[in-house]
Amino acid sequence: MVKTTENAYRDVEIAFANELAMICEAVGADVWRVRELVNKSPSRNIHLPGAGVGGHCIPKDPWLLVSAMSDDDFEPHLIPAARHVNDAMPLHMADLVAEALREAGGEVRGAQVAVLGYAYLENSDDTRNSPSQPLIDRLQEWGAQVIVHDPCVREYQLDFGKVVCNADAVVIMVSPR
Repeated sequence: MVKTTENAYRDVEIAFANELAMICEAVGADVWRVRELVNKSPSRNIHLPGAGVGGHCIPKDPWLLVSAMSDDDFEPHLIPAARHVNDAMPLHMADLVAEALREAGGEVRGAQVAVLGYAYLENSDDTRNSPSQPLIDRLQEWGAQVIVHDPCVREYQLDFGKVVCNADAVVIMVSPR
């Protein structure tokens, strides 16, 4: 109960940051500045928004926590909503790539897109539930040629220069710290 609760709590915090980023994007505000100023208040620590949540625990533990509810118990709303927000982020990233390519006079179909980072966590080779995969799937579904670079994941340890040199778009999914 404690571990699934802790991971569900983290998922909700991350979803808040991600949804805040999407609100800021919609109204033209700078999410990084908003986050910086909110975090100046005591006991405030808005997480960094990102392109999704991966790994072994966070994508499944919130569902494990709420699955204990029977039909006679109350219906949880916040935890499933957080999962949906975080699961949608890689697809939102794909939408942003398509929008950026259109603004540059191109299209997704036939575009070469470099995805930087495949592991779900920086400086890791752990690819479980990588949010990069739904992004890649969507871009390929739309006809893009996707090339992935991740210096920590053996199969994606490609020459960085060659990956980005001819790319029409570059997406940073995970960056080393």
